[in-house]
Amino acid sequence: MRIVVQNPRTGCYLEETGGWTVDIRQARDFVSSADAMNARRHHGLADASLVFRFEREGYSICVPLEPLPRETVELPFRPEPTPTPEPGLLIS
Repeated sequence: MRIVVQNPRTGCYLEETGGWTVDIRQARDFVSSADAMNARRHHGLADASLVFRFEREGYSICVPLEPLPRETVELPFRPEPTPTPEPGLLIS
């Protein structure tokens, strides 16, 4: 059995590098669902599904996960944009 993380909006699977792939064979394989959940949080995936893939039997079980609360998602640092004043408007 393989355990992978899937983006439910795109259907793509999380890769080892943190990127995404449409090919489940290229997806990162987790040793446990707890490891997959930790990766989900680490990569800041608010919405995700765990897919349990049974290769030999030829089927998968997809388990949608509850969205993470915003304060628990680790987002990459992005500086706030500097506001651009409208023409003719004086900012003091």
